[in-house]
Amino acid sequence: MRSYIKTFVTTLILCLIATSALADIRVGVEVPLSYSFKSADDGSSLAADGLPVGFILLAQLPFFPVGAGMESYEIKLDQTGNHKISMLMADLFYVLPVPVVNIAVGAGYGTVEVKGDNAAYYEQTNCSQYFLRFGLPVGPLFELIGSVHNVFARVKTRNSNNLLEAGGILTTFGIAVGF
Repeated sequence: MRSYIKTFVTTLILCLIATSALADIRVGVEVPLSYSFKSADDGSSLAADGLPVGFILLAQLPFFPVGAGMESYEIKLDQTGNHKISMLMADLFYVLPVPVVNIAVGAGYGTVEVKGDNAAYYEQTNCSQYFLRFGLPVGPLFELIGSVHNVFARVKTRNSNNLLEAGGILTTFGIAVGF
């Protein structure tokens, strides 16, 4: 009888260590690693000066394969003094039913604006994105996450119809925890 109990307890412990589906609520934070601007229609493009600064917060409720997130980050522009592109977005994502790793697809919508000395020459406009997020469980509670975002953003100059292409590709890395 004792050998059955030991076998049961050992199997239960191995299952608890090997599965990531035990967490009821999952929250995470990601930080931007890089941002590369898309080319404008005329072939020109902005250049980032260093790494983007900001964060992405995310949460997933129990028993549902959907979650929500909020992201805020700034990209300093190269050779433009103190000009920055600032983005603030709300995200929704769906976690695909894939074993071993967590794969989520999602979309976001928000605002983009230019900050700095000449910010008065630009209007705050809407932006959107879609993204793909990968998660690698580390034990039953933690998950290493990374994502790639395709951002669509154009900033309109005041008193004209000119658009500044601010869209691009954002890559992130972070950690999530379930409890």
